[in-house]
Amino acid sequence: MKKMLFYLLCIILALCLAVPVAAKNIVEKKGKARGKTEVAVTTVPTTKGGKATTSGDKGGGKPSASTDYGDLYVILRDLDGVPILSAAGCLQPLDADGNLLLLDEECGVLEAADNVPVEVDFGRLSVARSPDSVLEASFDEVISLIKLCRHIDVDASGRLQLETLTEAGEVTQKTIDSPLENLALYSYLMRNGHIQTAETVADEHGGEVTLHPALDADTDYGKFGARVRFLLPVVPNSIEAEPLTNDDLTFAGFFLAAAADKTGTITVDLVQYLNRILEIPNLTNCLPDNPDFVNFRGLGYWRNTHFDQSVDVILPTNYPGFWYATEINLLDWLAYKNGEPVASNNIAAFVHDTNDALRVIEFIHNYEVPATLWPVQVTVP
Repeated sequence: MKKMLFYLLCIILALCLAVPVAAKNIVEKKGKARGKTEVAVTTVPTTKGGKATTSGDKGGGKPSASTDYGDLYVILRDLDGVPILSAAGCLQPLDADGNLLLLDEECGVLEAADNVPVEVDFGRLSVARSPDSVLEASFDEVISLIKLCRHIDVDASGRLQLETLTEAGEVTQKTIDSPLENLALYSYLMRNGHIQTAETVADEHGGEVTLHPALDADTDYGKFGARVRFLLPVVPNSIEAEPLTNDDLTFAGFFLAAAADKTGTITVDLVQYLNRILEIPNLTNCLPDNPDFVNFRGLGYWRNTHFDQSVDVILPTNYPGFWYATEINLLDWLAYKNGEPVASNNIAAFVHDTNDALRVIEFIHNYEVPATLWPVQVTVP
């Protein structure tokens, strides 16, 4: 009897050791977080490669904070940002020059000095891997600030700007510049096509519990200026998800820029991996032929439409310690940093508009005239 138990334990141990551990999946769930839906998953490339698969397992939830995301590589994608598989069904990682890497028969990257994959750099967007409650709290904070202000517009980079009248009668401007709050705006807008929420949500037992601040059509909608009215639902107070419009996608890119590293770069791979981690694709916003990816096909972007504007900045003079105030057109700065403008569409347009906004934020952060700057200027001929 003891021998039989021993052999049984050995068999169980062998089976456990035989489970493949190379491929890691981003598993999406039917979340309790607002606006999230359930879709299939796509295997991402690891150091051992891995064939692209889909899974009906939807009970795994969001990846834990300890999940290793170092295996999210730059891969070959089509115009929609969807992975292009090899004849063997493998995801196809690229090297730093955009060349296809050599793979083994199991889709793993062959080890060689000139066959090295490129990891996608998330920077501070890695916060997307945090529990849902982190972004939910940040989103609630934005809605609370909106309810306290009297007017809403955007700054030069496309970030929300709130005008508030203080008790002393002073008018103040507050830019929503928190990376977490902007990532929360990006996530909610991309999933729902607006930022309307419900004050109450159903708990696990079907009861209603008041948890979140929410916009009110009577008291809050009038605060939204012409450039930001797209953030409101078509039907007042409706929380139903709506198809994404050109404005939704464009400003979602601006919000994403405000959440990213100021000196970083947004890429197609980063956007697609981030959307998967945030569980953004759903039946309202997905590609008609692939529910696992957001549909960017309706997006068109032209830089001059949004950034043909001038801002007041301070620049250094030839005299150490002295600066002068001047006015700079953002198109000149963007042409210098991101190249001349080109008309683009689909996910390429999304990446272009996000990177333009990112460079504008960098510019404003480095050179904008501070509100408290002493009233001394040096005139430079």
